[in-house]
Amino acid sequence: MVFGIGEGKIEITLPKTNYAGGETIKGKLALTLNQPKKAKGIRVELRAERKVWKTRVDSKGSHRYQETETVYSFALPLKGEGEFTNSEYDFELVVPKLDMPAQQNAFTIAGIQINIGGGGAGPICWFVIASLDLPLSFDISKKVGISVSPKA
Repeated sequence: MVFGIGEGKIEITLPKTNYAGGETIKGKLALTLNQPKKAKGIRVELRAERKVWKTRVDSKGSHRYQETETVYSFALPLKGEGEFTNSEYDFELVVPKLDMPAQQNAFTIAGIQINIGGGGAGPICWFVIASLDLPLSFDISKKVGISVSPKA
């Protein structure tokens, strides 16, 4: 196969998709490969992203464009460099506690204030992402959306 496309797949199994701040996500990652592969490693990540509108000004005028901004990211290595075959990995990721102020238009993750309303930023979307890092090739990866609510 060319550049890792069609070389295999990753599946992520989660017991549920709704989590609260401070809760632990206990999941399973299943790696299926067409043949054994040398890789830099396999990892699972908890990531929060949002779309942000930005403006660029150049000699032709003002241009609005949208970028994805990472608000939170924690990566957990499951296995380092080596040869990989079909295998399963259990993992645990802790959802950060989200401190919500009374006005409900902002919250804090790991000491960073995040505004949810206004400013051209979209809602925050949470994902569990698994990837096998293949050298000189496209990584094999899977991205699963989850919901995260403030701590109880």
